[in-house]
Amino acid sequence: MTIETGGVIIKLTRVNFEKESACMETAARMTLEAIAAEIGISRTTIYKVLKNKGNVSEKTKATVIAALEKYHYVQNKNARNLALNRQYTIGYVGFQSRSANYFSPEVRKGISEAVKEFGDDGLHVLIAEALLEEPWRQLQEVEDMLAKGVGSFLLASSDDKEVTEKILQRLAEEDCQVVLLSRDSKKGGEIKVLRTEELTTLADYFVICTAGSSTQIKALSEACEEAMEKHGERPHHVEGHRGGTWVLMDFSSVVVHIFDDEARKFYDLERLWGDAVQEDVEEMLQQ
Repeated sequence: MTIETGGVIIKLTRVNFEKESACMETAARMTLEAIAAEIGISRTTIYKVLKNKGNVSEKTKATVIAALEKYHYVQNKNARNLALNRQYTIGYVGFQSRSANYFSPEVRKGISEAVKEFGDDGLHVLIAEALLEEPWRQLQEVEDMLAKGVGSFLLASSDDKEVTEKILQRLAEEDCQVVLLSRDSKKGGEIKVLRTEELTTLADYFVICTAGSSTQIKALSEACEEAMEKHGERPHHVEGHRGGTWVLMDFSSVVVHIFDDEARKFYDLERLWGDAVQEDVEEMLQQ
């Protein structure tokens, strides 16, 4: 099965993601051979259309031109690499998560753009993503890629630090190049949702989370405001400590508290609102 996206062909080589294993894919530029196979016209005929040479019927020309436009085909800028069969393969091992559902599409978008720009130079990307709840599958996919000869990796680590350390150690043993990606800048830690509607008129819910730095507090508050605006909600007011240790965002029925670790321990809202019902965050995200 192939999927065309922005001129990049994603070939699904193993699809059983939800049940048995992660899904490994290959992102590569659409080649003339692939287009020929897709439309059932020989590569030689397509080449004649590209060079405007030889006798080709108008109907065939129209079919070829439509296919070239559909797949955003451009002639190879580096024929030497193609002739020498040089390919530069990078392995991307990531995850899919409902609580960070922005992350995977953004990474895939970047991969597609990179392949679109450097595909003529032989760039290929193997893609494998595991469910966040099954981090050990990332280690399995790394082993599969190593067996295919991959020596450079993009790794989006899961929340399981032990698995991440094992992967990094394994890649170090093989002297691989590794770039470690993080989703943490827009995802708070230790997220708690307290239902306070029966305890106060201030809000129906308090959302509390921890950020690792003042920069992350700012990123989280901006991401929260942007997400709420998409649903027609704007904060009535925003408060924040000058030292960047906390931010409060009041959306009337929901108040969001973003703290650094020290400020969260100091204010201890979970204890202060100890009579509030603590909601199941994962269950709420699935609704």
